[in-house]
Order: sequence, then structure tokens, then C-alpha cells
Amino acid sequence: MQVWVQNTRPRRDTAGQPIDCHDGCLRFFGDRFYLYGTRYGDTDGFTPANRFVCYSSPDLEAWTFHGELLRAPMGGVCYRPYVVWNPGTRRYVLWFNWYPELWEGQFAVGMSTTPQGPFDIVNPDAEVVQPKPGDHNVFIDDDGRAYLIYTSIEGDGSGHHGMSVERLDHAYTGSTGENSGVFDTGVEAPAVI
Repeated sequence: MQVWVQNTRPRRDTAGQPIDCHDGCLRFFGDRFYLYGTRYGDTDGFTPANRFVCYSSPDLEAWTFHGELLRAPMGGVCYRPYVVWNPGTRRYVLWFNWYPELWEGQFAVGMSTTPQGPFDIVNPDAEVVQPKPGDHNVFIDDDGRAYLIYTSIEGDGSGHHGMSVERLDHAYTGSTGENSGVFDTGVEAPAVI
């Protein structure tokens, strides 16, 4: 299958509305692609007006809007929603950044029985080893273990966005505290492939 992406005009959903979905992830569940992201509206993206949204497509061309991901949006600034499937709990798990106040970041976690939500918050303050967490991604290994790769604004104490990997618990909703330590600095938006 070949899909052409045109960047000189807005992408539109099946209702003809522009797709407003930023800094999230693309996943394939069942027979559909799911696009998760932050709806900025007419803001710069760092406001309490942010909302997490979901679109799905059978072919990466026709995108259906499913609405907001969270049943009850949190206050503060939220961004970077990442969704994974946990076969052990048979739940979809959503990790995201939550800043009750800008640059005082933390992670929050939600769960849902469907990939498009709505997600209920099950861990509003998912504690991790490194201070002031920032950009992140969730990786599921072949053995079913889940890992959170993330940056820390303080990281190694230099303020240079230190990157580390941390193992998640069996439900994928919290950390086990097993952390790699900071292994690189000056990075953002990490991912494991």
C-alpha cells in the first residue's frame, strides 16, 4: 500500500474538519490505525485548553474523529498522549505528561476497554525515578514487559534534558523503580524501536 501525505494543505477527517492532533502517537490495533494526539485549537499548545483526541483509519487516508480521550480532562497543561495495549489486563493504557504548573511536570496514566476511550485516570501522579519528567514514549518488548523512555528536565542535574529508561509494572500503570540512570543529555522526544 502506498499513501501520499500532502503537507501544503490541511488534512481533514471524514466529516471534513481539519485534523487537530499533535505530539502523540500512531498505533495499529485490530484492523485499524489509531492516531492519538493533543488538540491545540487556536493556541500554541502550552495551555490548559489542550485536549487529548483520537482518530482512526483503516487505510491511513480516511480518518474518523472519535472525540476526547479522557472522560474527565485534568487541569493544568497536558500533552504527549501514548497508548499501548496490555494483554494481561486486557486494557488500553494511556500515558501522558501533566503539568499542574508549567515546567513542574509529572506523568499521569489512564485505562480504557477500547482503543478510542474514554480513558479513566487510574494514576494521576505516576512517580518515576528521574526528577521533572518531560517527553516520553512507551515500549512493549517481545516478552510483554513494558518500559517508559523519558527525558528529565533536570536529568543529571545540569538541566540538559537527561534521558533514561524505566521498567513499568505488570499493569503498565506505574514504575517498578528499575531505572537505567541518565545515559544521554540534550535530548527530547525519545523512542525505542
